[in-house]
Amino acid sequence: MNLIKTSLALALAATGLSAQAAHFQIVGPSLVGGYTYAEATTSMFGTVSADALVDDLSSDQALLGFGMYSDSATDGSSTIRYDWVREVTLDAQTDASAVGFTLGGTSVLGFDGVQGLQGLVESSRVTLDTTLKIASDGEAAGSAIRMLISGTAESLFSASLSVIQPDTSFSLIASWGGQSVSYTGNGSMEAFDLSLDTVVGAEVTLSLSYITRPGWVGAAIDIPAGTVQGFEESGLMAGTLMLAPVPEPETYALLLAGLGLIGAAARRRRG
Repeated sequence: MNLIKTSLALALAATGLSAQAAHFQIVGPSLVGGYTYAEATTSMFGTVSADALVDDLSSDQALLGFGMYSDSATDGSSTIRYDWVREVTLDAQTDASAVGFTLGGTSVLGFDGVQGLQGLVESSRVTLDTTLKIASDGEAAGSAIRMLISGTAESLFSASLSVIQPDTSFSLIASWGGQSVSYTGNGSMEAFDLSLDTVVGAEVTLSLSYITRPGWVGAAIDIPAGTVQGFEESGLMAGTLMLAPVPEPETYALLLAGLGLIGAAARRRRG
């Protein structure tokens, strides 16, 4: 019985190697940025446009991109207003073994008392590209390890002008050694779980993006004064990167053998 217990203990120890045997380190190069361009065409104002950039505010192990715009065009009785915020983060500083990431923002384009609205468009994106090294905390370089990526993505879109249609995409790609895993979403509420088998010491490239392109062109529309019509969209992709051991085939065999011996011993006692 002691031999059975020893076999099972060894197997469990092998499969339960701590993910703390390695951690993530941002080694770059890192590119964090984005932009927006919004345009509306009316008979009153002609073509009105706005643009802004996402600024890179990153530090060594905490990547951060942030952009904001808020302005309006008015003639006193008619107003076009555009508000825009985008942010992306990747934090390997707070906990290098469980790296959190977020990517999202909000856009609002509204028209009040505008005559002859003939079309509008917003083209907006925020992106993050970097390289993460799987640094050892005692585990030998080249040891098998698994990168786990889990998260959720969702976009909420509402338009008081029904002719405006959303066009949203989220993307995440992790690559190493000719292998890659990816998630792509269109804004519907989704959870995702990905895994990439790699090794201690590897450098994994990671790319995140959030892109929106709502728009419409058509017959002129008059917006009554005192009402604000247009669209509002907000989106967020958020998740965590973690590391887990990859047990060798021999470990699984040892575990199964130990469980089989325990089962046999239990049957003998019942008999």
